Amino acid sequence: MSLELITDELFQEHIKKANRQFYEQSPQMARHLAKRGYDVKIVGYEVEGDVKVSGVLFSSTIAGGLHMELHNGPVFTDPRYLKDFFQELKQFAKKLNVLELVVKPFTTYQTFDSYGNPTCEPRDLIIKDLIDLGYQHQGLQVGFDSGDWYYLKDLSAVTVDTLTASFSKNGIRQAKKGHELGIKIKSISRDELDLFHTITSATSKRQGFEDKDLEYYKVIFDTWGEEGADFLVTTINFQEYKEKISEIINQLQAEIKPVEAQLSETPDKSKLKTRLNTLQIQIEAQQKKLSEAERLVERYGNQETYLSAGLFVYLDKEAYYLHGGSYPEFSSFPAPTLLQEYVMKKAITKGIYTYNFLCFSGQFDGKDGVLRFKQNFNGYIMRTPGVFTYLPRPYKYQFYQLIKKFLRRS
Repeated sequence: MSLELITDELFQEHIKKANRQFYEQSPQMARHLAKRGYDVKIVGYEVEGDVKVSGVLFSSTIAGGLHMELHNGPVFTDPRYLKDFFQELKQFAKKLNVLELVVKPFTTYQTFDSYGNPTCEPRDLIIKDLIDLGYQHQGLQVGFDSGDWYYLKDLSAVTVDTLTASFSKNGIRQAKKGHELGIKIKSISRDELDLFHTITSATSKRQGFEDKDLEYYKVIFDTWGEEGADFLVTTINFQEYKEKISEIINQLQAEIKPVEAQLSETPDKSKLKTRLNTLQIQIEAQQKKLSEAERLVERYGNQETYLSAGLFVYLDKEAYYLHGGSYPEFSSFPAPTLLQEYVMKKAITKGIYTYNFLCFSGQFDGKDGVLRFKQNFNGYIMRTPGVFTYLPRPYKYQFYQLIKKFLRRS
């Protein structure tokens, strides 16, 4: 029983046997990290020649040695060997002159429903096992930067035809509205990634987080390929949008005439008056939209205009929403909802049974707009146990930390 370097092929064979993995624990991500300049190693814990636990390790140089990470892993087919894997990982890191080993297990600490109500007890043994092995736990965290809270959608119980009906009421309404407005979805090529980056950068600046650089998106495109990744954008033609609104207004006005005719013939007018009032309110709302559409046509003309963008990747068992963005001017258009619906339907056709929206803050005070958006899709929440560190040579690590601190002051 030992922890050894394994090939991409053996790693992929082990992944196929596992119940789940995270996209960062994949041959594609190993190649991505290598292209981004990290020293990457794929390891497997073997028992009698059979891999039971595997993972992607990546390292960068720090003063005096290496900083190594196992991020959102490992992949395992037999949980009985997880402790052995983490024990051997300590020795493996020490042999490579690693000064700081950071481990972020991708395993369920606790699950919650869509609104943050616990659906199981916390699994504190996960944390205890790693602490007993000498890893230091950084604590259970909240906040978007923690990366410990994931929003997921179970696709195993829905079909392409029933998916949208499984959303929340608001999610269903948003999807329906998006289709009625004529919003379109298209894939973009590698040569168009600068356009994608423009949209995500606009969002990152607005929301106060750092976007990935253009080179990152190019590497994702190259390492995942067209089958493994989707760079998608939503578009709309405002001239066509204006014409659709005009059609809706004409239809509503056509409904008013028979209602008015019935008013003079029916003794009980209350229901008809209510219906007439509803139609008039709907017409007024559409007329406001028409005025806005005319402004947009004046600015953007009769052409396809980009609304939002999203990057999605697909594995055998799980699909992921990695990055996205939209222009604030078009925030009233439910384009991001249509992107999610499109990708989930594609995942279902691929036989994928889990869709991962990735992280949110873990705070349920109603202020997290990222969570509110994800709740439209009526999923569930998974919390992971957080980050653990191990210092193979603690005195050497502390010495170099002191030197860094001194140099910053001088």
